[in-house]
Amino acid sequence: MSVSVAAVSALILGVLYVRMIKRETPEPIGYLQALLPIALGVATMYLAVYLAIVCFGYLVSQGYIDPTKPTVLQGLLTAFVMAGFPEELFKFLAILVSVVIFRSRIKNVYEYILLGAAVAIGFTLAEEFYYADGANTVTLVTRLLTVAGHMVFNMIMGEFLGRARYNKLTGRGLPALNCILAFLVPVAIHTLYDACTSSIGTLLASSPDSVDLIVVIGLSAYLGMIVLQIVVLTRFKKKAAAFCAMSLLPEAAADAANP
Repeated sequence: MSVSVAAVSALILGVLYVRMIKRETPEPIGYLQALLPIALGVATMYLAVYLAIVCFGYLVSQGYIDPTKPTVLQGLLTAFVMAGFPEELFKFLAILVSVVIFRSRIKNVYEYILLGAAVAIGFTLAEEFYYADGANTVTLVTRLLTVAGHMVFNMIMGEFLGRARYNKLTGRGLPALNCILAFLVPVAIHTLYDACTSSIGTLLASSPDSVDLIVVIGLSAYLGMIVLQIVVLTRFKKKAAAFCAMSLLPEAAADAANP
């Protein structure tokens, strides 16, 4: 089952990614720049799982999380340490590593967005393969409907990082603020989503009277993620040319800084 789910996920994400690459002007990125970040993304999933287990174990040992007496706050904290923080941290680092590797080749802000998408694709494929075994039909369907979730998180991350470099080169805006938002925004969205679909759901499940509330919260989160995917992917499609025009080449950046 995990192989088939990963294959379907790869097909969906691959189509989205190829279409994104084709939108770059005046010419798209090369094969190495397109594929290496995907490999880095695969590695980040396993690193994130390890860090999540260590962090969760520590918080349980210190009494900050008590699985026998769950609370809403503990549900949010669990979502943060098990998903939002470790996963976005390592994907953030993978994007930065990609930037260092391809720094001399990165021409515009759009390529930062492509790096974010590529890292997320690798992470997603590894995650689908890792978690799909033992999942029921409903879980598999919801995972496929939200399969571009990591992709949109890290496209947002890539935009903020790209804007940070563009602002630094052109002397505009606040590069440091963009770098902070590049990490915090995906972490916040990811944590809230996981809390609503997993951590808090587990908490509410301990009460027989909470079934209706669990369904409402879970469905709202899934629908919200589907809408977010559509909005973000559509936005980057429409603004691809504008992001490509935000050149990071020294001479173009100098012209933008002194119009």
